[in-house]
Amino acid sequence: MRLLLPLIFALSVSGTAFAKTPPEVLKPYKQYKQALEKDDKKNAAKYALEAWEAAEEELGDHKLTGDLAYNYAIISSQGKKVNLRRRRAFSRSIALASLYPDETAHLIEIERRVELAEMRLNIDEIKDLEKAIKKHNMVGSVFDAEKEALYARLHALNEDHSDSLRHAENAIRIFEATDSKIFSKYLYYARLFRGNSLSALDRKIDAALEYQGVMQNLEGDLPAEHHFIKRSFQKWMKTRSDIENAGLLEKAEQSGLCECWPFENYKDQPTPLERKPPIMPVSAKNSGHVYIQYDLDPQGNPINLVQVSSTAKLFEKPAIESVKKWTYSKAESDADPESRKNLVTKISFRLTDENGNVIPE
Repeated sequence: MRLLLPLIFALSVSGTAFAKTPPEVLKPYKQYKQALEKDDKKNAAKYALEAWEAAEEELGDHKLTGDLAYNYAIISSQGKKVNLRRRRAFSRSIALASLYPDETAHLIEIERRVELAEMRLNIDEIKDLEKAIKKHNMVGSVFDAEKEALYARLHALNEDHSDSLRHAENAIRIFEATDSKIFSKYLYYARLFRGNSLSALDRKIDAALEYQGVMQNLEGDLPAEHHFIKRSFQKWMKTRSDIENAGLLEKAEQSGLCECWPFENYKDQPTPLERKPPIMPVSAKNSGHVYIQYDLDPQGNPINLVQVSSTAKLFEKPAIESVKKWTYSKAESDADPESRKNLVTKISFRLTDENGNVIPE
C-alpha cells in the first residue's frame, strides 16, 4: 500500500543494528530474505515465523520484535490455524508500533490496523481502526478514506448495498479532498465498490460510468492487463451488456458511456463477464488442473466443451461443469467468427492442508 514501512524496517535491521541483533533472530531473518528473493513464499513464511518467535524470546517488547511480527503477518498463507497466529502477529506488531519515534509511531500503528481490518474484515476491527484514527487526529486523512472503503466492502458482503454505497462515496470524497501523494489501492477499490453498489441497486448506467471512470483515470498509468483495469473493465463490460439487453444503450451513451480504452483493444475479442469457480471433488488427495477447449455462441455462452488434458480424471467433470456456467461478451456484428472458436482455458484445483498450505499436484 505504501513504501514507508519496508524502508523503515530495512533501516532497523541494517548497519550497526546487525551487531545488536541476536544471532538466533538474525539467522532466520536472513533465510526469510533469501526465500523472498527466490519468491519462495512458503519458506519465507516459515522463516518469518521463526524470526518473530526468536525475537519474542530474545528481545521481548522491542521495535524489531514488532517488525518481525508484521513480516510474518503480511506473508503467511491462509488456513484456520495460520489466521489465528497471523492475527496475533498483527496485534503484536500494532502494540509494539508505539516503540517507534513519535513522528512515525502513529502512522505505523494505523497502517497495520488497516491491514488487520482488511484481513479479518469484521466490524470490530474496523471500529478499532476508526478509534485509532480519531485518537491520532487523522480524520480526513488517507487512512480515514481507507477505513470508509473497508466499511463499504463489509456492507457489500452483507448485501447492505445502500450503506455500502454511502461509505464508498465517503471514501471517494475524502480521497479527493486530501492532497496526499501516497498511493492507496483503496482509492480504486472504493470506486469499484461504488459501482458494485449502484449495480446492485439497479442503477446500471451509473454503475457503468463509475467503472468507466476507473479505467479512464488509470489510462497511461497502468497496463491494460493490470488487475485494477481488468476488474473494472470486466464489470464495465458485464454492466454494458445488461444495459444493452435492457434496451438502454442509447440512453447510456447519451449519459457518457463510450467505446473507450481499453474497450477499443478488446471489442473484437470475447471478454469474460462472469466465471464460476469449480467444485473440488471430495475424493481429491492432491491439487490438479484440467485444460478445456470450447467455442462461444453469439450470446457468449461456452459450447462444444472438450477436455484436452488433465492431471487426474476426477477433475474433468467439475472443470467442464464450471466452464459451462461462464458468460462472455456477445459477438459484435463485425467480429471475426474465428475469434470465438477453439478457446482454451486452464481450470486449477488447489487443495490445501489444515494449515492452509497448497498440496502439490
